[in-house]
This record gives sequence, structure tokens and C-alpha cells, in this order.
Amino acid sequence: MFGELWPEIAPGVLAVVTPIVIAAAKRLVGHIPSVWLPIAAPILGVLLDWLNGWATGASLPWWQAALAGLAGVGLREVIDQAKKVAR
Repeated sequence: MFGELWPEIAPGVLAVVTPIVIAAAKRLVGHIPSVWLPIAAPILGVLLDWLNGWATGASLPWWQAALAGLAGVGLREVIDQAKKVAR
């Protein structure tokens, strides 16, 4: 069941989970240079999808997982800008 559903929901899930994982990494490491975020996000998207594929047998093509991870950075930026405007 989940294997059939994953290709449909994966981009959204990866776009939401990637910024959460990056935020957790920032708390653990202390500081991640902003230059690395556009590089780390697609790699993290592919890695998270690979882990899901290993666990469930369902995965996306690598380029879709990378784009979904990168979309997570865009989502985070939109939220950050909205918070700045609200102040």
C-alpha cells in the first residue's frame, strides 16, 4: 500500500522533512554556513528518499528527490520572509 502511494506524496513529504532535518543539524552543529544549504538540501532529499526506499521498497528517481529537497529550502525561505514581514 505505502509503496504505491509514496511516489505521489514523496515530493511534499521530502519538501517538509528536509528543512526540519537541516534545522536539527543546525542545532547539533551550532552553525551551518548559508552557502551550504542549497548544496545540502538536494543531497539530503536524495538521502532521505534512499533511506525510505531501503525501508519500504518505494523510492523516487534521484532527480525528483533532489528537487523535493531543494524545494524544502524554498519553503523555509518563504516562511522566514513571512515572519519578517509580520514583525
